[in-house]
Amino acid sequence: MSRTESLHRVSLPRGVSVDQIMRTLEIGLGYRWDILVDVPRLVAHGSPPGGRLPEILIEGPRSMVLSAAEGTTIERVRLLLQLLARRKRLLPIGGE
Repeated sequence: MSRTESLHRVSLPRGVSVDQIMRTLEIGLGYRWDILVDVPRLVAHGSPPGGRLPEILIEGPRSMVLSAAEGTTIERVRLLLQLLARRKRLLPIGGE
């Protein structure tokens, strides 16, 4: 992420783990993840496979920063996070 790019912060929903989010973006969109810091608070950098997808920085369990993302991309990420949160609520106890 360069300093001239616009950054957009997105809140992560409660009940959805950072691992679930990272795995979904990895499988669904081809993101590759680098864990920069694991303890005491996770910081992870997500690199897109190319194209128009933003770089992602996950800061702890509640915050994600998108680089140079268009409004539609930001909204799609928010919708994906909402979908993961709803899916988590609909699963039976112990389900994954």
